[in-house]
Amino acid sequence: MNIKKLIPIVLGAACLSTADARELPLPELPAELTVPQERAGYLLTHFWEAADFYSHEEMSDTAFMEQNFANFLSVMPHASEQAQLSAFATLADKTAAASPEATDLVSYLADLYLYRQESPFYNEKLYMMYVGEMNRRHPDDFRMAALKEQLAKNAPGTKAFDLAFETPEGKERRLSEFSGKTVVLIFYDPDCDRCHALAKMLETDQNVVRAIASGNLAIVAVYPDDDEELWRDHAGDFPTDWILGRDAAQSVNDDETYVLRAIPSVYLISPDGTVILRDATAPALLEEIRQV
Repeated sequence: MNIKKLIPIVLGAACLSTADARELPLPELPAELTVPQERAGYLLTHFWEAADFYSHEEMSDTAFMEQNFANFLSVMPHASEQAQLSAFATLADKTAAASPEATDLVSYLADLYLYRQESPFYNEKLYMMYVGEMNRRHPDDFRMAALKEQLAKNAPGTKAFDLAFETPEGKERRLSEFSGKTVVLIFYDPDCDRCHALAKMLETDQNVVRAIASGNLAIVAVYPDDDEELWRDHAGDFPTDWILGRDAAQSVNDDETYVLRAIPSVYLISPDGTVILRDATAPALLEEIRQV
């Protein structure tokens, strides 16, 4: 296997332009490693050996670090989960031993590439790995501890918080009432153009229509803010087969029972109440619904 094929240059796909950035030399792979996954794991673990995290000049070169961080992430899908975790642990060790400057730069890049949906490398699972490793090395860093706690809330694979909400008819309902159905939980704003575009997409998708008609899918749209008049005035703007509600208790805003990074914020929840997708993109959401 040509290991260079595991390092596609993501010019144009990267979040910032890195066309003139210097790239780190790749570590030499042991001849006895012949399994592609093992070779990728070795490459990840030793990827940063030629980087000087103690160098102010190198850590000030954002384009250099960004290009190499993108190259590093491009190997991740080819390695095992254990190798991914080990690679982040090694990176966290190197930055922690060097300087706060190095730690801050790599943390910025991890957020930029792994935690923003517009990134070609967006991957919450990998970001949670990175944050976990950083938190272990910086237990007194309030920001990292808070981020770790935030990421743990309603993470894929965990039980969704049983949110209570009030319907336009004044009835209080709970998310747990939809046990046995797959649930699309949408946090929305009546004035949000992207929310209306999402509603239109779901309303016209035949797999969504079929799943709702069969009783296998429920779409629950909750307004998290406190402008009740605005919410009621626009209740008729959304599909009639959706369950609309408002967070009358303000548990989302006040207690962060759900962490909303953007509006709309979309969760997909399994019939047993387990989160399947968080901050779901439209393609990922429709692919999952196609199987309902």
